Amino acid sequence: MKRIACLTTILASAISASAAPEISDVSILVDHESPGVTVTYSLSEDAVVTFKLFSGGTEIPGTGITKVAGDVRRKVFASTAGKPRKFHWAANLEDRADDDPVNYASLSVQLTAWATNAPPDFMAADLVAPTNVAFYADVTEIPFGITNELYKTQKMLFRKIPAMEVVWTMGSSAIQDNSGAADVAAHSVVLSDDYYIAVYHVTQSQSYNFCGVTSAKWTDFDDSALRPSCGMSYANLLGSSTAMAPETADCHIGKLIARTGIPSLNLPTEAQWEYACAALTDTKWYNGNTWGANGSALISWTSSNIKSETGATENCPQPVGLKLPNAWNLYDMAGNVFEYCLDWYVVPYEFTAGTPVRDPLQTTQPSSNNRVRRGGGYANNYIYGCTSRRTTVSYTSTGYDNGWRPACKAVAY
Repeated sequence: MKRIACLTTILASAISASAAPEISDVSILVDHESPGVTVTYSLSEDAVVTFKLFSGGTEIPGTGITKVAGDVRRKVFASTAGKPRKFHWAANLEDRADDDPVNYASLSVQLTAWATNAPPDFMAADLVAPTNVAFYADVTEIPFGITNELYKTQKMLFRKIPAMEVVWTMGSSAIQDNSGAADVAAHSVVLSDDYYIAVYHVTQSQSYNFCGVTSAKWTDFDDSALRPSCGMSYANLLGSSTAMAPETADCHIGKLIARTGIPSLNLPTEAQWEYACAALTDTKWYNGNTWGANGSALISWTSSNIKSETGATENCPQPVGLKLPNAWNLYDMAGNVFEYCLDWYVVPYEFTAGTPVRDPLQTTQPSSNNRVRRGGGYANNYIYGCTSRRTTVSYTSTGYDNGWRPACKAVAY
C-alpha cells in the first residue's frame, strides 16, 4: 500500500449564511493489490462533498466511478477530533477499458464542499434502499451516465434549477398555438429559491418501487417499466382532490417521501414547471424552434409523430428519455404525458401588470374545479408542447395521458 498526497482541494464557493465549508488534511491511500483507493479528509462543518479523480493529470470520467462508499457524494457531517471523514473507491470492481488504465502512481483527488443550503446540480434518490440520497456536481459525474435505466427504475434523478431571485417572463405575448390571450398573458415572475425537479416523468417501474402501483393501462410492452406512470388522479398523488401538500402517508407522494427521506417533495407549482421547461429560452419550444411539428418532434412524443416514428397502430406513451432534453437536462418536458402542477386553473392569471409576482401559486379553488397540467401528451398534437401552453384537467380525472414529475427544495438531505 502506498500513501499519495492530494494535489488539489477545492473549497465550496456556494452561498452560505456562515463561512463556506472547508476541507483540509486530504490524503490518498492506494492499495495496489486490490486495487482500491481510500481518501481521508477533515471537514469544518456539515456539507455535501463531491469529488473528482485524476490519473496522470487527466480526469477519470465520473460516469465510470461507480463503486464508491463512505463520506462522499452525500451530506457529510463535520469531522470530530481525531475522526476524519473517509471514502473508498473499489477500483478493481469497475469495468474499465484496457485502453483507459489508471496510473495509481500519479493519482490525485479534487474535493468540493457544498453548503447544505446550496447543494450540487444533481441529486439521486434511491427507491429501493430507503433514505439513500446522493449528489453529483454536474452531468459528467453521474455514475453510468444520466440516461442509464437505473435512473428510470431504481433511482429518481433530480436537477437543480437555478431560479433564485431571477426575474423572468411567464406566459407569452403570442396568441397563436395557445388557447387565448388571457390564458397565457405574459407577466413578470420571480422565484425566491432554487429547487430540484425530476429529470424524467415518474415511470411505471419507479412507481412500483416506492408505492407498489403501476398504471392500469400500457403495461403490455416489453419496455413498460420505462414508460410513464399514468392514469392516476390528483387525489392519488396528494391524498385528496383539494390537497396542496401530501395529506396522508398512503398517497403516492407521501410514500415517495417515506422512501426517500425528502420531506419537501410535492408537485411543482405552475411557475416552477414553466421556468424549468423553458431553461432560459423564450421561444415556443425549449429547443429554440418557433415554427412547428418537424422541430418539436426532436423533443417530444405527440400524435403528430408517434405512429410514424414507432410503427405503432395507436398513440400511446413512450419510454422516457428518448428525445432531446432541454438545456438543464430535463427530458420529456414536451409531449409523452401531461404533467400535473400544484395550482388550481384560473383565467386570467392573477397578477399585477408591471410588477413581478413572487412565488405564484393558485391556492383558491375555482368554480370549474380544474387543476393545471402542462407539457402536452401522446394523444394531442405538437402544439400542446409549447412551453407556455396551459391546459386543464378535472381534479378527479384518471385520464391515461396524465403523468407527473415531483419537485422539492434545493437543500441537502
